[in-house]
Amino acid sequence: MVDDPQFNLFGEEVRAGAVARPFVKWVGGKRNLLDVLIPRLPQFDTYAEPFIGGGALFFATRALGHAGPATISDFNERLITTYQAIRDDVEGVIGLLETHSGNHDLEYYKAARPELGTESDPTKLAAWFIYLNKTSFNGIYRVNRKDEYNVPMGTDDGGRVLDPDNLRACSAVLQNTTILFRSFADVSPTEADFFYFDPPYDDTFTGYSKTGFSGEDQAAVAQLCRDIDEAGNTFMASNSDTPLIRELYEGFELEVVKAMRSVNRDGKNRGRVGELLIRNY
Repeated sequence: MVDDPQFNLFGEEVRAGAVARPFVKWVGGKRNLLDVLIPRLPQFDTYAEPFIGGGALFFATRALGHAGPATISDFNERLITTYQAIRDDVEGVIGLLETHSGNHDLEYYKAARPELGTESDPTKLAAWFIYLNKTSFNGIYRVNRKDEYNVPMGTDDGGRVLDPDNLRACSAVLQNTTILFRSFADVSPTEADFFYFDPPYDDTFTGYSKTGFSGEDQAAVAQLCRDIDEAGNTFMASNSDTPLIRELYEGFELEVVKAMRSVNRDGKNRGRVGELLIRNY
């Protein structure tokens, strides 16, 4: 919505409801950091985001007028299936969310969690995914080593489950977008001229998948950024301000920015904390 503070930078002339915004809450999402990220974007023709998550910056670039080719991807298959279903069958997703919203209570929520692990129909999986995301504790997506969704229910009464106007706006944006289930390791440094990386942060929550995200993974992302730089393309990356990340990205532009972090293994690191914005331009 235009009257949300994080979207004022899109301009007063944008009609309320016309701007696609994240349809899921994602740990480390960038909605509250858009006023920092957008002014630092370079000029680009093609966009790639290998850790799409909630997609705040991706949707913002579309709202700002970028209509060129874009590729979004993630190693969370259920998340990517949800993006694809919203692109391909948004009305089906909306219809199922109406049912979930109307039936929501603790017992319904508990019964829904295993559905996420067994559902094979993309439209049904997407509806379960969004329903659980909107009603779970703190909007967390977390799985155990068996890849089972294991977040308890939050305090929401189900009223935020359904947002048809935004889902339709997201579907319209996604029509011209390549959506891939893949690891960042499969990203080519020449597939776009601008890349945004928002991987699981070093020394913080990494429960998006059953395998977690290791220091070796962080090093591999940094190497991919160096490959992008050597290919003559641009990148921007967000991560924790830790000694490991500073070492991995030595030689690039490192800027400390303040971001809101609600989930961290260490309680004292929740709230507005410094993180690194890394660029090669």
